[in-house]
Amino acid sequence: MNDRAKTSVDTLRDRFDALDSSLKVLIEAVNQVKNEITALQPSLESLSQSESVDETESVEKPVSEKKQEPSAGVKPQAFLEAVNTLPIPELTEKLNSANAKRNVIKNIVLERKKLNFQAFTSQEDLVTRIKGLAQYSLDKIMKVWS
Repeated sequence: MNDRAKTSVDTLRDRFDALDSSLKVLIEAVNQVKNEITALQPSLESLSQSESVDETESVEKPVSEKKQEPSAGVKPQAFLEAVNTLPIPELTEKLNSANAKRNVIKNIVLERKKLNFQAFTSQEDLVTRIKGLAQYSLDKIMKVWS
């Protein structure tokens, strides 16, 4: 084998090694996500069984008609930090305990699981990005958050 062919074979071998390493990292990441989903599943199942309220029966009032309640349960910044950083199963359980609606919990979890997730920076940011969450509902959740 001449030097040129040997260099080509060595280059290909190096590229395959790099690809193999990248695939191993991806497999590990997929397994971590699988484990998180497995850990989250019982919480979601208990949540779906515990909430049998018809979601169509409550209609949100326009913002101008809502009475703004102060958040007595937790400071806004502490709440945002918890929503941004708590492990998903713990966050799900705490939101469930705070009487958050099932679809709101699901939408927060989906937002957190995005590869390009950007931390929530304010209550307004949270309300804007989470479908089904209004400021009034957020205030109620924060009031009983523990």
